[in-house]
Amino acid sequence: WNQIQQFFYALQILRFQPSGCVVVDDGASGLDAAINGGLHVFGFTEHDYYNKLQEKATKTFSGRLKLSDLLVC
Repeated sequence: WNQIQQFFYALQILRFQPSGCVVVDDGASGLDAAINGGLHVFGFTEHDYYNKLQEKATKTFSGRLKLSDLLVC
């Protein structure tokens, strides 16, 4: 399975809609798969030395506390 198929399988099992979900990833390929699947993406940038995730992610963060801030509605 490719990453997009894995995302959609998880959504199907959990009975979630893509529009209501966020994928958190620290790699460009994971973000690309989520974007291609129509999901929102948060990029974990602590080890993103070449700033590749900044361009792709809906939002970025560099630590757990910042992720929790992003998830507050």
